[in-house]
Amino acid sequence: MKTRECAGYFSNIAQGAAALGVAARTKNPETKSNAIAGGISAIVAGITEPALFGVNLVYGKPMIAACIGGGIGGLISGIAGVKGYVLGSSPSIFSPITFIGGDSSASFGVMHGAIFGAIGGAVTIVVTFVLSYMMMKDMKDKDENSAKPAEGT
Repeated sequence: MKTRECAGYFSNIAQGAAALGVAARTKNPETKSNAIAGGISAIVAGITEPALFGVNLVYGKPMIAACIGGGIGGLISGIAGVKGYVLGSSPSIFSPITFIGGDSSASFGVMHGAIFGAIGGAVTIVVTFVLSYMMMKDMKDKDENSAKPAEGT
């Protein structure tokens, strides 16, 4: 039986969690709106571009948080031997169902991959969100100054 890597799953949900960490920290309504929309689309649908290009790369630190959180989730799944058995669509929070299968003699039977994939995903979300929130402690919104009208206009 062929298996596939599950790294995209952790990467996508980490991007979303990092954007949600920015949303929780910012006071700027436009940044908050963009971060919430990007975070939800990355976690639920696996569409990371709004979170990645609209928030995480703009501020930089959330991208670092996403790399760390996704790496920790991937480490947990790698140690547990999580494998994907079904080619799904874009990796999202629903991806652990693609990890069902394999050797029934594993610790949790055929659900082993799904259980540890979900655990790794939960750890990824929590670690990334907390790191992103903490790293943005001294956040100065990039659009904070642009929201004010320029002097003389």
